[in-house]
Amino acid sequence: MGYFDTYGAYVKGKSKFKVTVTPTTAQGSAIASYSTYANGSTYSSATFTTGVLIYYGTLNINATVKDKRGRTGTASKTATVLNYNAPAVTLLKVNRCNEDGTENEKGTHVKATFSGTVTPLNSKNSATYKLYYKKSTASTYTEVGFDSLKNNYSVSNASYVFEADTGSTYDVKLTITDNFESGEKKTIASTAYTLMHWLASGLGMAIGKVAEKV
Repeated sequence: MGYFDTYGAYVKGKSKFKVTVTPTTAQGSAIASYSTYANGSTYSSATFTTGVLIYYGTLNINATVKDKRGRTGTASKTATVLNYNAPAVTLLKVNRCNEDGTENEKGTHVKATFSGTVTPLNSKNSATYKLYYKKSTASTYTEVGFDSLKNNYSVSNASYVFEADTGSTYDVKLTITDNFESGEKKTIASTAYTLMHWLASGLGMAIGKVAEKV
């Protein structure tokens, strides 16, 4: 799959083994059978390609060849396979705050705090973090990139503060992308706190938040 040249090893869940078994016959006797164990399965062809690798670590490929006189020959090969997990957003929380990020349930801003992980793959994998937010009634998100977090494989409690109307709920999501896949988590930032609030029309009310027309 070409990943060995990039990462210096094979990658679980992405790479495959292409295997060729080349026997040397004895006294001209024809080959009767091939049996090669690789990636949890046994193959009976001289050349084959496994499915995507399901194990990681130092893996053995064991081949046995038998000729028509019943004689056998064996060979083994080892290969290093790196573990891989898709990017994961392990934390995404939001709270109302002041412009400086100080928590304030009546604040005019929202602070998004997030954590996440990416599999390093011998420090050759990429890692990109992006935050998106919008009013729940809007159709498009504002995108925020984090150059300082680029290719950081473990991020803990990073944060970003954005201005947010006190009378609006906001949809917030975070994505983490590597060379293979993306991970995502979503949450909602509420309106500013108020004990009770009525819409100007009098046709709606909310307790503990600003009433919204949705």
